Amino acid sequence: MRYFIFLVFISSFFSSCHKKEYNEQELIKAFVNHSYNEYSEKDIKEHLKKGPEELKKIDKKFEILSIKGKRVRKKDSKPNKEFYYPFILKKDNNSYLILKVFDYSIAYEAGLKPGILKSVNNKDISGYEPCKLEKEIKDLGEVSLSFNDGKGDWSINVKKEISAFPFVWSVVLNDNAAYVNILSLSANSANYFKNNITNLKKRGIKKLILDFRDVSSGNYEEAAKIIGYFSKDKKTYYIKSSKKGYSKDFKIEENPFADMKLAVLVNKNTALLGEVIAASLKETGALVVGEKTKGEVYITRLFKVGNDTSAVLTIAKLYPPSGKDLDDGITPDYQSNYDYSKMGLTYVINCDSVISKAAEML
Repeated sequence: MRYFIFLVFISSFFSSCHKKEYNEQELIKAFVNHSYNEYSEKDIKEHLKKGPEELKKIDKKFEILSIKGKRVRKKDSKPNKEFYYPFILKKDNNSYLILKVFDYSIAYEAGLKPGILKSVNNKDISGYEPCKLEKEIKDLGEVSLSFNDGKGDWSINVKKEISAFPFVWSVVLNDNAAYVNILSLSANSANYFKNNITNLKKRGIKKLILDFRDVSSGNYEEAAKIIGYFSKDKKTYYIKSSKKGYSKDFKIEENPFADMKLAVLVNKNTALLGEVIAASLKETGALVVGEKTKGEVYITRLFKVGNDTSAVLTIAKLYPPSGKDLDDGITPDYQSNYDYSKMGLTYVINCDSVISKAAEML
């Protein structure tokens, strides 16, 4: 008898330990009312018979999150800022060129200008390979540059100073091609982007390398505008869901750069908006260069399904104009990789093998 009571106690104990932390009816309601796909209450109940993990089969982003505990305010701490030199170089035959000096930088105001780079720290660097020069500059906190800007020979000491870069910046690579870096898809970034490309086009640029490596989240409207700028039929991506409130089509009013030839750079961290932009531009004829993208084109949202529990559900997905599913990511037309950091800077642009490959293909 005592043994029987002991077994009942143990059974009761483990039962209480595995007690559902979520409200089943609330979870079913969340799926029925908000899921990307159309499901009935019966569909969700059938999956729940085997446990909530079964819902992963119909929504791979589904997750139950515990929100127990008190919020603890983190102590204020100053972020560690990394500083960069405000210039970009390029190897051209046996010499190096200063392609770009960032506006409003201390070095720019002191007189550093685009031109022919003659020496670094009094060394003749003409025989240096791009990545050797990149490493040497990167490891130093200050460099002495001598250069010719077309008006004369000059020397200047330059320190690292830039801690943040513009949303969009560009650099001309040659007479008809330019590289454009999109740092983020924040509000108004499409206007900055348009202004950059407009100025480049006025200079005779016909080919663009657009860098969407490490780009993921951001403003949906801005992403649509950027795609639309290059669309010959003014088509852009769309957001699709079985629930009308989450679906969205974007109206494109202008496509001023539809005649430009494009190469789009992607990597394993390109996801969501970066990914659908790359896929959409590929459908306009752009070359895609880099690494296979993440395959993360899901819009998710948290829904409360218990006193201390929330559920992550996919409410919509992003699609390029063709409607192609991007679940498996985008496989580049040309594979290439480089140890890239969106928040950093590669000083010698030829050292970035992905940019070099894109320039070669264009």
